[in-house]
Amino acid sequence: MSEMIRVLLVEDHQLYRDAIKNSLQMGGAIEVIAEVGGGEQVVELALQHKPDVVVMDVILPDMDGIDAADCIHKHLPDCGIVIVTAMALDIFHRAMRSLRSIGVQGFVSKNSAIEELHAAVYAVADNEDFLSKDIRQYLLYPDRRNEISFILDEFPDREFQVLLMATQGKCNKDISILLLLSEKTISTYRTRVYDRLGIVNEMQLIHWALHHNLVKRHYL
Repeated sequence: MSEMIRVLLVEDHQLYRDAIKNSLQMGGAIEVIAEVGGGEQVVELALQHKPDVVVMDVILPDMDGIDAADCIHKHLPDCGIVIVTAMALDIFHRAMRSLRSIGVQGFVSKNSAIEELHAAVYAVADNEDFLSKDIRQYLLYPDRRNEISFILDEFPDREFQVLLMATQGKCNKDISILLLLSEKTISTYRTRVYDRLGIVNEMQLIHWALHHNLVKRHYL
């Protein structure tokens, strides 16, 4: 791609967002046209600015990154999406499957060198897939995966989304609004999630999520 790549950047840590923004723009081929710290404005900003690529985390303070990516893909099918996350790979493997199903092509862990993020933006802008080195290695050697990754593989997509939102402290009413489902349906999904994980309440879910690096401590 010879033209400037226009990027919408979504990251809740201001210092990390500034570092990414400055690094992406150093080469002169990428322009960060808008940035935001949470998920609520992602779709609105994407529709307003129509970026070539959205760079964002899968866990956002006020919205599930899977739903945000799905909305962007439905409204702007030509917009590429790069997911950058600190989520443990055995957990992220399950999230990546859901994201791939809605057209997300780029995946980079926050352990990666910044050059890999640059490469991801360039690749996705050209409608190519990109996986950072550690994610590629993880997928190549399934015997290295943690037992929890195989447990999460059994989750249907909706249950997995409820799991992600519940670990962010969202109540059933909030989740029902985000997923456009009844509170009763969300309650049923939450019960199934608890049963699959062998837990009985929200406190145990939070401890489980922290243990497996599924949620950032500052969300609690």
